[in-house]
Amino acid sequence: MTRVAAYIDGFNLYFGLKSRYGRRYHWLDLQKLCSALLRRGQILERVTYFTARVRDQPLSEQRQFHYLEALAHHSPLLTVVDGRFHERNCRCRNCGSTWTIYEEKETDVSLAVALVEDAVQDRYDTALIVSADSDLCPGVRSVKRLFLKSG
Repeated sequence: MTRVAAYIDGFNLYFGLKSRYGRRYHWLDLQKLCSALLRRGQILERVTYFTARVRDQPLSEQRQFHYLEALAHHSPLLTVVDGRFHERNCRCRNCGSTWTIYEEKETDVSLAVALVEDAVQDRYDTALIVSADSDLCPGVRSVKRLFLKSG
């Protein structure tokens, strides 16, 4: 059997699904999703979900909390890795009004580092990455360079 470790870029997945399907997949079972993507002879060993906790939006915070709790209780292979939100103040150049925005930080880097660390520690034979973010490419190239044998 080939051991598979799945790495999910939470914000990339969330906003990708939201833009295409609205709220239809907000309660997506991530372990089941990853299991459905396996090929014959593969076994899912672990699912790591990279996200950042919503801040200053009580309803969104509560929904995210409940979703992560449901995943924790329903998906024994799943581990959540938290990034963070960085607060940034913006100012309109025309009118001078100000507002605060939050930018998600560290999740892409954490995913890439986990991918490399798990490869070094022989935790998988195949990595399944759920993301459309090209920021992860250096981590993937690193694993390929270090572990793929040229044929």
